[in-house]
Amino acid sequence: MYQLFGLFCAVLASSGVILAFDFFGEKLKFAGLLNEERIRKPAVSLCIGILVGILSLLKLVFSFVIPVVGDILPVLTGMLASLMLLSNYSVLKNEEPAAFFAGIDRIFLTRRNVMGVIVVVVALTHFIFPEVLVL
Repeated sequence: MYQLFGLFCAVLASSGVILAFDFFGEKLKFAGLLNEERIRKPAVSLCIGILVGILSLLKLVFSFVIPVVGDILPVLTGMLASLMLLSNYSVLKNEEPAAFFAGIDRIFLTRRNVMGVIVVVVALTHFIFPEVLVL
């Protein structure tokens, strides 16, 4: 179960970095470490979005022996990050995305930097304090 926990935290943090890549590139000079061309590919958004969604569902369904209430916030942010990345993929690949994804784009993707930073903070906090009762 620790492998699932570590993978979940790593993928959640990477989804936040993908969402807030512009912010991290400007403020933290983080973009020099990663290849911007590869990060902006729609296939990366699709793969990470599917992986975060699957791991969020697995974390929700297969909790440890004692269900921890602190797992709710990381799972919800994982599902939201997955939805945002899949919406980003749909918007980038289609000229006319589905109405659902267009609504997600209008609501969340305009504030993708803020949401990405929140996802990274939740992932790091969840990694540092794994079994906090209320996170």
